[in-house]
Amino acid sequence: MNIIIKQELRDYIDPLTTQEYLALERSLIAEGCRDALVLWGEILIDGHNRYSICQKHGIAFQTTQNDRF
Repeated sequence: MNIIIKQELRDYIDPLTTQEYLALERSLIAEGCRDALVLWGEILIDGHNRYSICQKHGIAFQTTQNDRF
């Protein structure tokens, strides 16, 4: 699966604090990625932090399409 990250979309996301990022990372490692990443075609719309952490640790994830953009 080819997922495209558009920087102009990512710029709209408030960055996580270090503590938030580490908590999300711990959760994903312990429980897996429970929420699907939202794509528009191949473009990642929602789930940038989860995607990054999943890629870093080889965690499987699901995707869902949103064609309403």
